[in-house]
Amino acid sequence: MKKEEEVEKHIIIEAVNECGEQRYIQVKKPIDSEQLENIRILYRKSKKLISFLSRSSADDETFRMVLDLHEKIKNARYTNRDIDDLFDEFEEMKKDIKKMSISNMNLSSLEFVK
Repeated sequence: MKKEEEVEKHIIIEAVNECGEQRYIQVKKPIDSEQLENIRILYRKSKKLISFLSRSSADDETFRMVLDLHEKIKNARYTNRDIDDLFDEFEEMKKDIKKMSISNMNLSSLEFVK
């Protein structure tokens, strides 16, 4: 991680100790409520996707990829990381999984037998 990125994730507090010396204290910035809500939404969506995959005949690799993403989302609650890439990754996985699903078949392309 770059030094600038690390500084952006922290707040510097200026203080004076008992001896009159000026001290700087670095603390992590709290995650804002909007980002926390977005993480919660993405977390619930990933749980639903895991539930769907556990009922379907998904291959182990796909299931493992979704579990890995779910873990990244869970860990994002404890960092100030930008989660836009996690949303993008989730949507891409969801799209790929839906393509594999039989229920997503385009019925208009089927010919009817009379």
